[in-house]
Amino acid sequence: MLEKLWFSTLLRGVMAICFGLAALCLPGLTLKIIIMIFGFFAIVEGFALIGGALAFQKEHVDWWLPLVTGFAVMILGLLTFFWPGITGMIVLILIATRFLVVGVTEIMLAVRIRKQIEGEWFLLAQGALSLCLGILLIAWPGAGALALAWLIGSIALLSGVLTVIIALRFRGDLQKIHEQVENEATSDVSSSSIVE
Repeated sequence: MLEKLWFSTLLRGVMAICFGLAALCLPGLTLKIIIMIFGFFAIVEGFALIGGALAFQKEHVDWWLPLVTGFAVMILGLLTFFWPGITGMIVLILIATRFLVVGVTEIMLAVRIRKQIEGEWFLLAQGALSLCLGILLIAWPGAGALALAWLIGSIALLSGVLTVIIALRFRGDLQKIHEQVENEATSDVSSSSIVE
């Protein structure tokens, strides 16, 4: 389970970093390019969330949270591609919705699995960042395009870094589990040879 989960989480983090860097380094991008970048990011993130949810399916009762979020984010991404007359305000609403949905889901997951993982505050911080950005985008929809690009880029970049840290922590947990299994197998073999 952790093998799929850490990789899908890492993929989400790398995509968020790329999206954030694109928004920060190229803030003057045309609306059409921003829409395409967001759409691609949302679709890939949706797949990663769905993959992570399916990896959690047997081990966790809350596996449906990232599954629903994954489908919602993917639909938001697809809307940007299949809605030819989309306006800047609608794109802003879609991006804000994505941040709100993901933020609420990550906060809920952090609270629910806090006893099962170490460093759950990374997930909580990432959810809070996403939620704050979604609220800011809805509260000030008339902010300048350059200011929005910087804001979205900065928070996407920070969120991506936190996601990569979470993925690496999952990978560390996975390595600890493998070491424990190997140690138990070694002790079982040595104890069976003593009995013989």
